[in-house]
Amino acid sequence: WKPDAVIGQCLDMIGNATLHPPPKRVFKGKQNFRLDGHGRDGNSYGQYFEMHGGRAVHEGRKMYPLWTPADIRGVPGGRQVPNSVITAFHLHNSFKTGEEVRNKYLKYAEDLPRAVSAPLSLIHEDIALAVACVHGWKDMGKKRKRLVGGFSAINGPDSTPILYQDGSIRKSMHDHFKNLVAQDEIQYGSANGACESRRCDYCDRDICDMSKIPSYKSPRRNVSASVPVGI
Repeated sequence: WKPDAVIGQCLDMIGNATLHPPPKRVFKGKQNFRLDGHGRDGNSYGQYFEMHGGRAVHEGRKMYPLWTPADIRGVPGGRQVPNSVITAFHLHNSFKTGEEVRNKYLKYAEDLPRAVSAPLSLIHEDIALAVACVHGWKDMGKKRKRLVGGFSAINGPDSTPILYQDGSIRKSMHDHFKNLVAQDEIQYGSANGACESRRCDYCDRDICDMSKIPSYKSPRRNVSASVPVGI
């Protein structure tokens, strides 16, 4: 699924970006997938060489794009496909604060300016699902659904990471995220988001129309952020 090692001169911010021009990508910024024909599958670079021409050739040798962290994670070999047997788990980003969550959705692959102002659950489907879990809200997701019954409702020990089979670890991580959400809602308010990937109802890239979201509750900035808020 990913290379075991990459030499430094092939890495973005280390290698020579003049010899290795950047490829086109799906979204703005570097931390997302390359386009087809620009090395998305690790093999097809036809459109990349058409775009850069002589810039991507040095001493008669073709020069390929430098690798970003997103490329190392998602480009080479293999595919993630549905399977009745789970062979591996992908641990996504972990965050200490709501501001770190917002920074991820503002500056990386999603590039969502509303991440600086909207409630957490109106930023992205993944966060909407997590916030709904914290509050015990009715699931508003369109493709990804919250599993009612919590961890115990997941079928079989092989369907969960070994780490999360420890109840004390699950509780610690869940309590941390509950507090993260509570502190964030003091500053940004809350809402039960109906989202599909980056698209949330009554929201565009920049802002959400809160007047059309019945579940929206405004920020509680008069509550001290230094005092943990229970949910």
